[in-house]
Amino acid sequence: MSKITTEAKSSSNGGISFYITTILLFLILVNNVKYFPKLLEQSSASSLFYLAIGIALGMLVGYIVIHGHTKAFIHELKHLIVAILAGNRVKDFHFRNNAGHLKYQFTETTKKFNALIALAPYFLPLFTIPTLILMGFLWNLEHNYQIILLAMAFGFDFFANIRDISPAQTDISTIRGGYFVGLVFIIVINFVLFSLLLTWCLQGISGLFGLLYFAWSNLISLVFQS
Repeated sequence: MSKITTEAKSSSNGGISFYITTILLFLILVNNVKYFPKLLEQSSASSLFYLAIGIALGMLVGYIVIHGHTKAFIHELKHLIVAILAGNRVKDFHFRNNAGHLKYQFTETTKKFNALIALAPYFLPLFTIPTLILMGFLWNLEHNYQIILLAMAFGFDFFANIRDISPAQTDISTIRGGYFVGLVFIIVINFVLFSLLLTWCLQGISGLFGLLYFAWSNLISLVFQS
């Protein structure tokens, strides 16, 4: 179990900005799900097969590897990365066996990111992002092999994300609104990430642009109809 300590620590994390982020992510997820029928019409079953194989292999590797020091390191590293990206000053960072500790100092400006820092171990695609960057250098690799590589990274990340979800985790239970609110955010953002991965696997970059255009069209229609 990890422990996060902040300077001028508040009793709970999250506020209006966190709730707005959760709502926006949910709307993005709804849009992506509505796009799937069109996506599947122009896709092959083989892409889904390679995606499933890759995710299963990644989760299997995660099951074998993520425990003890490795588990604690990955968990705390995710906290650390988001804390730094938020502009906070890190005071202490260490891990040991199944436990770790991160202490950072936040300001009034960065305070709104505390909830994301607390929940980072449950959504941050730590291995998927570097693998996606690697895909840029492997552009001539057959697409199905790219799917397997990226899906394996996502499967590994997904296993790491869900492994420690529990009401006993203070990362989640200290979110303003309680464990349920934190869990809803975790579920929604992980499904959003999966929907983006699925879109890329089935139609590549053009699929992601199609998804973006679909969202824009829906937004325009909503604005002008109202």
